Amino acid sequence: MTRHLMSLSLSVFIVLVILTSLTLPSHADIPHVISYQGKATDPGGNPVPDGAYNIRCRIYDASVGGTLEWDSGTHSETVSNGVFGILLGESPHPGIYLPFDEDYWLLVTFAGVDQTPRQRLASASYAYMASGLVSGTEITGSTYYTLKAMNTYATGYRYGVHGEVESTQGIGVYGNAVSTTGVNFGVYGRTNSTGGRGVFGWSNATTGISYGVRGYNKSVNGIGVSGEVDAVSGITYGVHGEAASSAGYGVYGLASASAGYTFGAYGRSQSTGGRGVFGWATATSGITYGVGGESDSPSGRGVWGWASATTSTCTGVYGESSSSSGYGMHGKSPFAGGFFDDANSSSSARVGYDTYKIWGTGAPSFVQNHPSLPDRVIVYAAPEGDEVATYTRGRARLSDGEVRVELGETFKWVTNPDIGLTAHLTPRGKCHGLYVSSLTTSELVVRELEDGTSSVPFDFIVYGLRIGFEDVSIVQEKEEESYIPSMKDHRDLFTRRPDLQRYNSLERFKQMRTAMGITDPVDLSASQMLRNSIEEYDESIHGQGDKDPGSALMLNNEEERRIMEERHLQSEEERAIR
Repeated sequence: MTRHLMSLSLSVFIVLVILTSLTLPSHADIPHVISYQGKATDPGGNPVPDGAYNIRCRIYDASVGGTLEWDSGTHSETVSNGVFGILLGESPHPGIYLPFDEDYWLLVTFAGVDQTPRQRLASASYAYMASGLVSGTEITGSTYYTLKAMNTYATGYRYGVHGEVESTQGIGVYGNAVSTTGVNFGVYGRTNSTGGRGVFGWSNATTGISYGVRGYNKSVNGIGVSGEVDAVSGITYGVHGEAASSAGYGVYGLASASAGYTFGAYGRSQSTGGRGVFGWATATSGITYGVGGESDSPSGRGVWGWASATTSTCTGVYGESSSSSGYGMHGKSPFAGGFFDDANSSSSARVGYDTYKIWGTGAPSFVQNHPSLPDRVIVYAAPEGDEVATYTRGRARLSDGEVRVELGETFKWVTNPDIGLTAHLTPRGKCHGLYVSSLTTSELVVRELEDGTSSVPFDFIVYGLRIGFEDVSIVQEKEEESYIPSMKDHRDLFTRRPDLQRYNSLERFKQMRTAMGITDPVDLSASQMLRNSIEEYDESIHGQGDKDPGSALMLNNEEERRIMEERHLQSEEERAIR
């Protein structure tokens, strides 16, 4: 019986498969096949009867006409329920050795009838599959992903891309986004698992310069490594890195540009318990860093933290150490170990600067709880003078009008013995008066005036100059504005709580005058003139300014906020790409 094939409906799934074996010697020996499946129906849409049909497949370099690139020849294929499948390129067909660097078109001839139009084999849609890619294989494409690996498991430890290298200077996974602009990724990974890793790198070497994950970007506004966690709760990590090496880095980022807004490592987390960047050095010995940062830029930050919340107690950079001899935060610099400033009052302090432990515009103070009022604290300020002073004090008693007082043993170890010694005496009973007969850093000799012979007790205090600090300059060259810090917070407090104002020094001295019967108003014109000449900081007049010494070009907070917002917009673009 003659079959009349009026139409052919083909449902096609085409994959270029590189079949390989570990025993094959070279890339040239690897056969190329195309898995082709189709369905043949009659004009009514019903599958053609089961049986054997002659089928021929040809590949051209154009949709019509063009050059014939490959021909399977005519072969009999079994059709069941209208469905048939062929591995083109597999014996008895000739092998397919096309470069697939351009689009091709497949023409199928079923039972002598050409099925037109030809079907396009787009080069970008080929999937390369094998027991393993051939070493040195290069894959080039022009779509979102040249090579995409996806792991669909929703639980457990799964990896979209997993790379390992045993070289002491190797890289587990290396990606390079060479474009100098736009939202690009050196390496991009994604996982839907609650315990998965978007990108996970593991360097097994226990010595040498090795990286779990390393990113490199040439853009002046680029990010070496960027990690983002979409979860808004839980313990999440923008970037998490671990290194087993005694000299390794959990996360290491390098922004090599010598200018611009660059970040060695930048992490962001939206979780209420998350970390923008979290580093953990688990080694129990050696010089290790939870987070280590380094910047070669003259206006760069080794480690930079920004807490953008405008309320509650938040920390730009927080350090903590469990070691009994560790430091929560350690700063070291040829200029100053640390610098801190209050953006609202302009009070600032350099720590570990030159010969000073603390050098700044505020007052050194201590605070303690009020002993009887639980809603208050007491704040005391340290005395300050035009010298680096030492002192010792005590109480003694005259014996027959004279006494030799041995001063505190340590006083002589820290005090200049030649100049600067002064003593103050306060008798605690009737006498003709007291005077200092002689004074050294180890002994104070006190006698009674008019050759008195009393045994009156007295208090004493001896001041001296700290040894080695006699040449400290008092008037120095101006490096930056050093206003009187803003007292706005104190004035606001007294507005809210006028009952607390009586404790400040001005009010206390007014009370002393009243107790002495002085009723004239206090004349503060001279002190006000001095204050005006120094200037009290006022943000509306002086602005926040740049108070970071040695970093005159550092970004102000608003500029940094703008940059962060740009990063956030980029993140939105990244989501759109995903």
